Amino acid sequence: MTNPQNDDLGRKLASAWEEALQNYETTLPLKEAAIDGHGDFKAAHEAHEKAAMVLLNTPAKDTLQVAQKVRVACNLFHLEETAPDLAETLIEDLLTIHGAVSDRHLLPKLMA
Repeated sequence: MTNPQNDDLGRKLASAWEEALQNYETTLPLKEAAIDGHGDFKAAHEAHEKAAMVLLNTPAKDTLQVAQKVRVACNLFHLEETAPDLAETLIEDLLTIHGAVSDRHLLPKLMA
C-alpha cells in the first residue's frame, strides 16, 4: 500500500521539476541567439542564469534529471573551459546508470 503523503510529495516534486525544466528550456534559444550576436545579451544571460539556478536547486528524482543538472551547470559555469570533458564524462556515467543509450533526452550544450 502506498502512502498518500508520499504520492502527493512525488507529484509536487515532479511538477516543480517540469516547471523549472520548461522555464530553463525557454531561455536557451534567447541565450544561443545572444551568443551569436543577436538580441540583448545581458537580458538573455540574466534570464538563463536565473532559470538555471532554479533548475539546479530543484530536487532531482532520478539519474536522468541529475545528468540534466550536470549539463545545466556546464552551460552556466562554462565547465568546459576549466575541466574539459568532465561534464560529458559525468553525463555518460549517469546515462549508463540510468540505462539510456543516448543523450537525446538531455538539454543542449551551449557554445559560449
